[in-house]
Amino acid sequence: VMMDAIPYSDVNGGVASLLPPSFVAKLPDGYRSRWARMLVRVQSAIGFRRVGYRYADHCRLMDAGVDGWEDLSGLTIGEIARRWRTSAPDVLLKLCEASNGRAAVLCHDVAGGPGREEHLDAILSHDLCLFATDTLIRRKGYPNPAAYGAFPRILGYYVRQRKLFSIENAIKRMTSASADRFGIKDRGSLEAGKAADVVIFDPDTVAEAAPVGVEPAGRPAGIRHVFVNGVRVVKDGAYVEARAGRVIRV
Repeated sequence: VMMDAIPYSDVNGGVASLLPPSFVAKLPDGYRSRWARMLVRVQSAIGFRRVGYRYADHCRLMDAGVDGWEDLSGLTIGEIARRWRTSAPDVLLKLCEASNGRAAVLCHDVAGGPGREEHLDAILSHDLCLFATDTLIRRKGYPNPAAYGAFPRILGYYVRQRKLFSIENAIKRMTSASADRFGIKDRGSLEAGKAADVVIFDPDTVAEAAPVGVEPAGRPAGIRHVFVNGVRVVKDGAYVEARAGRVIRV
């Protein structure tokens, strides 16, 4: 038995994940029912209050999935509600209906948060834990910071700054341990005959470029060169127009 985890207390998913399952099961008819919509407002208020989570303040729109609504990307549900002069549940309903469920949200502080990371620390520090990104990636909108920063955050924040585990241990659980777990024979370590997937980084500076408000995460620092299947795709920290990857099936 093993596990994997992301180095964040955030989660991303479809906007319907914030609506009561009983309502989602009746879609699209539920949109036209005033009674069903009223229940959404009541159940959302009661349910989130019971678990102590203020989704209006902590859930940020990644992509509305609707042409012309691109300016909403990066805003919280509460900020959109104030812009539209409506309630947070009504924002969820409108986003879900207009996008046919394609709208994506990023919810912060789901598994703790600043000063409350002891559970995440314990999981990430465990030798049976492999590291993951678990990221929904789209071409536009507000990206999940894990898409750019998951592994740089492990190396910078958890290894260099907090010293929760060694850099050797971290790299093993990013590379060879993952390849071994999934039975990928030609990758995961620097050996003759294996695919040349190589990342050259500076352990003193590698770090994520964290998001700030509506400004999304940027490219990480400290990663100098990247080779995929022996082809250079990052040179001196800049992306090179090259495609060398392939889908790996296990």
